[in-house]
Amino acid sequence: MIEATKAVSGVSGVEHRIEQGGRELTLSGVQQPETIDRFLYSYDGLQGNFYFRTNYKGVVEFHHTYIDINRRPAQSEIDRIRPAMIEIENSIRKRCDVDLSTKAIESCIEVTCGGV
Repeated sequence: MIEATKAVSGVSGVEHRIEQGGRELTLSGVQQPETIDRFLYSYDGLQGNFYFRTNYKGVVEFHHTYIDINRRPAQSEIDRIRPAMIEIENSIRKRCDVDLSTKAIESCIEVTCGGV
C-alpha cells in the first residue's frame, strides 16, 4: 500500500499506522475492537488519508478521506486533491490487486466531488 501510494506523482510523506477502532455490542457480548490500517499522505500541500477498517467478523471497509477539523474544505482544495485520490485508488488496484470499486459509495458534504 505504501509503495502504491508513493507511486502517484506529487504524493509524499506516506505513513502507515494501525489503530484500534470501536467495539460492537452483540447478543453474545462486546466483540473484539475493529482494526484500522490507516495510510496518511501529503499531496500539493494537502493532507489526505485512507484506511481499511476490519470488524470482528473480518468484514473490511475502505474509506478515503480529505477532511479538516472545524472547517469545511474549500472547493479549490477538493478540486486539487480529488484527482490524486483517484490515482492512489487506481495504483492500489493495480499494484496490490485490491478491488476498491465493489459497492463503492462516494460521499461529499457541502462540496462537489465529481465521480469515481
